[in-house]
Amino acid sequence: MLLRFTKYFLVVAGICLAVASGSSVASAQTADSGDSQPSPNMCHVAPRVKAFLVCTYGSDQPTYRVALTGDSHAMQYQMPVLELANKYGWSVTFVLKSACPVVDPLLYPINMSNKQTCSWWNDKREKYFKKQEPFDLVINSNSTYITHYAKNIDEAFASTVKKITDRKTQFLLIRDNPKGIPGVAACSLNSAKVLRGRCDNKKTSAMYLSDPLPVAVAKNQQVVVADLTSFYCDKSKCYANRFGSNVYRDDGHVSLHWALNLLSGIDAAVPENLKHPRL
Repeated sequence: MLLRFTKYFLVVAGICLAVASGSSVASAQTADSGDSQPSPNMCHVAPRVKAFLVCTYGSDQPTYRVALTGDSHAMQYQMPVLELANKYGWSVTFVLKSACPVVDPLLYPINMSNKQTCSWWNDKREKYFKKQEPFDLVINSNSTYITHYAKNIDEAFASTVKKITDRKTQFLLIRDNPKGIPGVAACSLNSAKVLRGRCDNKKTSAMYLSDPLPVAVAKNQQVVVADLTSFYCDKSKCYANRFGSNVYRDDGHVSLHWALNLLSGIDAAVPENLKHPRL
């Protein structure tokens, strides 16, 4: 199945480039073939790069307009979200920057990393969202490697989410994923260690960086939180390999194949009204 690439928007150092294209982009089932451009998994900005990039995929006449925004832990869900776009006839817009959680730039936590580029990027993100017709749904996730230690992150996050939901946009927050043991990706390539459970992590260790953001927006009626922890973990252990897939591509990020195993959990959290044509 193919998704149509419809828009590309880039700002670098104050210079704006916009390109429209009618090319087809492979969905998750064919993403590894390498014969379609531009690739959705390339639609993000690297850490410490001062740039703002937007890519939109899907129908020119979508049932609903959806955005996926956040740092590299939101980026992990690009392929599952594209699958949902195929399923429900959405268009999907990616607004992503590694190491930059979504926050109000005016309340940027003083001890959070990459302030110069991330505050600038968040400012561009807010202005972009404000200029667009309101999205029907915004999907977001953010790395607890950054948010767990950031001062006043709850206020900064709740403020920027409120700016989105005040425009009648629904917001789906995916709680950040459990973490693997150090070297989990390499360990997972050793089938003997996987079978012996040597690559798995204690649940208390995998969850030691608590995600502060679901609580920060708990009172916002337009926000739904997807907690996918049960896909990774049982009561005591979080697995390096589950359902035939290696879970991690490094200590903190999940693999493409594992992300697709999370599709049903993300789908279940999508508001029901966005799964049917408008009346």
